[in-house]
Amino acid sequence: MNGSATSEESHQHVIAALREEGRILHSRMQSIDAVQWRTPTSSEGWSVAHQIAHLQSIDELVLATIGYSRSVRGDIGAVFDLVSNRTLLNGTAFAIGASVRGRGPLSMRFASVLDRLAEKGIYIPSDRLLEKWHSSHLACIDSLADISPDARLVWAGTSMAATTMATARLMETWAHGCDIVEALGSAPVASERLRYIADLGVRTRGYSYRINGIPSPVTPVRVELASPSGELWSWGPDDAPGYVTGSALDFCLVVVQRRQRADTTLTATSNEEQWLRIAQCFAGPPPRCRTPR
Repeated sequence: MNGSATSEESHQHVIAALREEGRILHSRMQSIDAVQWRTPTSSEGWSVAHQIAHLQSIDELVLATIGYSRSVRGDIGAVFDLVSNRTLLNGTAFAIGASVRGRGPLSMRFASVLDRLAEKGIYIPSDRLLEKWHSSHLACIDSLADISPDARLVWAGTSMAATTMATARLMETWAHGCDIVEALGSAPVASERLRYIADLGVRTRGYSYRINGIPSPVTPVRVELASPSGELWSWGPDDAPGYVTGSALDFCLVVVQRRQRADTTLTATSNEEQWLRIAQCFAGPPPRCRTPR
């Protein structure tokens, strides 16, 4: 990333990337018909409509989190209670706060609630669902743009800085966009915006180990990736004992769990091979099965 930029400048760069990624996905969705909306995607049991409904519900939750994180003192259940009164996907409130407060790891309950919201959303007419997602998406972007880059936002049992949240929204928009375009027979969009997603993937290396119950490595790693334009992006010390090299697109598809490591041309040392097999840069438990590509 650009070390000379101020935190506010870096924040607005991420916001601009998120806005452009959403614009591209919205434009693509405007061109598909009702049958294509029901096309199965690589997420088990999910159609194209599920993917958009999922994005819409998360954007609404981010909006609620921005507005209510301070007032609820980090209680994610209360955030869900509040957002259930303003969404919805089908015009009714969802009693999901109690679900989040139920039994089991919070990250798994969080993922379960999001799955239920996506399931509700598929019953909305496709043009209305697209309108609702686009409206929520733009409102989410505007709200993130207006807060301090360092503001802490409650999310999935933890909290993150506003800039990280914006990066996470970019990552999710791109990842679910990949699910959609590939289901419809096109290739994933590869742009210089992948740098933000790759950076998130590198920064969540330790997290990937923890959610899989594996001790996090204590040694650094060197990551060198070729951008879509041919520029070299790098992270970590030159003399790190472990390394990962390859294309930024392959790396990003791996860390968003859209490709198996074996289906890429990435190169890695033996210890980092384990990382690439479990890499995950989004909150929640390791995902359910995806259709192999």
